[in-house]
Amino acid sequence: MDMEQAFRNEQEFDDFLDERDAARDKIVAAEAERKMLIGLYTKGLLSLEAAANELNMTVPAFLDLVKAKASV
Repeated sequence: MDMEQAFRNEQEFDDFLDERDAARDKIVAAEAERKMLIGLYTKGLLSLEAAANELNMTVPAFLDLVKAKASV
């Protein structure tokens, strides 16, 4: 393998790692947002409708999420 090919392979691997990290960061941020909104709702600082709306969920779906997090 020549140096140019080795460099391309390294660049492709670095690009892969960057994409993987960005996807992971997006998942972590979404989970943090869910936890924050559940916390605000359970403390009475945010209405049920507003919390569900922030997550683009229906009220019943948000309540299911709250129940699931409470049982963990």
